[in-house]
Amino acid sequence: MNNKNNNEYNITDLREYFIVIKKRKFWFLGIFLIVLALSVFTFFYINKDSQYSAQSQISISEFNKSYQEIISENYPDDASKLWLVSAEKQLIPRYFEEIIINIRNDEILSQVSDALQNRYSIEELKGQVEAESVINENKLIVTTHFDTPEEARLINNTLVAKYNEQKQAEFNDSYEVLVSKIESRLSELDKEYKEISDEAEQYILDINEKLIASVEKSGNESIEFKGLDYLSPAIESRLTAVEEETALLTDILDNLEKNKGVFIERMTINELPDIEKNTNIFSTIIISLAIAIFSSFILGNFINSIINLRVRNR
Repeated sequence: MNNKNNNEYNITDLREYFIVIKKRKFWFLGIFLIVLALSVFTFFYINKDSQYSAQSQISISEFNKSYQEIISENYPDDASKLWLVSAEKQLIPRYFEEIIINIRNDEILSQVSDALQNRYSIEELKGQVEAESVINENKLIVTTHFDTPEEARLINNTLVAKYNEQKQAEFNDSYEVLVSKIESRLSELDKEYKEISDEAEQYILDINEKLIASVEKSGNESIEFKGLDYLSPAIESRLTAVEEETALLTDILDNLEKNKGVFIERMTINELPDIEKNTNIFSTIIISLAIAIFSSFILGNFINSIINLRVRNR
């Protein structure tokens, strides 16, 4: 019984709505058209500068990885400045975070603006650029939006090139500091090795002098002199440590000098060929229609209520 009454009540409500629409059809139609036009205009206006998007993909070089790990282990601070990778440490995501923050900073965008003859301000460019890393992959996507595909691509290429140019200059400075640091340490080790060698020679001389004194005292004519390979464990241990560190640093330095480009050109940049069109006209129209219909019902009924109220008050 209740369900029947509810159904009848709902049907009555619908009939009343249709009666109101028919009675105030010009109001409803006017509101619908105005809201539809405003919605379409608003959607296209908001997206007018981001109709198209161009993308570049950045990855961090893992070439020569074994030496990257060796340097990371022995010079962690310098390795961090050079964006070197390590199997044990998840460093690439951290480097990507730095790119995401710095690629949109005022300094880089100012260089981009200058390169594009100041057609766009820093704030305009900042609104057209985004960067995000691909989870669990050595990929970071830099996306730029604009109202023409050519300009979207030009802004993207200029932005990535300027950022890469700045980072390479920073990497070059860090590389030179690291090479200088290793060369300085090798010079110290060379001096240290000579000092320990002199100490070793003196140690052998002292040993042999004691042997000679012992022979003279005992009257024994046979004597076995000790050579340079006869060292105390302490001296031998120090010499070995210096030799091992010298060999390691010489190897690292040789690799740094042979592969300078690898340590400076840390980012591999690939231009993604597809230009995406961001604005979907069909979906924009559908959304605008839905907003216009909803608004015409709400505002139409509101206006009808006001008109009815005024009629009753006369």
